Amino acid sequence: PLFYQEFGVPDTVEGRYLVLSLNLFAVLHRLKGEGAEAAVLTQELADCFKDDMETVLRELGVSDLRIPKKMRGLASSSAALLEAYGKALVKGEGALAELTRRPPVRPAFGPRPSRRRAALS
Repeated sequence: PLFYQEFGVPDTVEGRYLVLSLNLFAVLHRLKGEGAEAAVLTQELADCFKDDMETVLRELGVSDLRIPKKMRGLASSSAALLEAYGKALVKGEGALAELTRRPPVRPAFGPRPSRRRAALS
């Protein structure tokens, strides 16, 4: 609840993705440079994160044909977030907290509305 109540992260799929990404960053940052066993664990965590994101997309109704494109987008978002978290960490806790309030990227979950539906709204 801290991220949602204190830092204003929205309690949405996107907000939960940002919080999960921040926690993943913390673990990956801690494991960096810890040797071969840590490198294996790092890869396993990245694989689990990827698999979980694919599951979320499927649960949101993204079609099998769109999954690869959405996954590429999420991979790009994740890379940008992890890099931003790393830079913010160097600047201090305040910068990291601000990044949770105003993330540099917005991950795209779920199917995009069709052009026709968008035109009708």
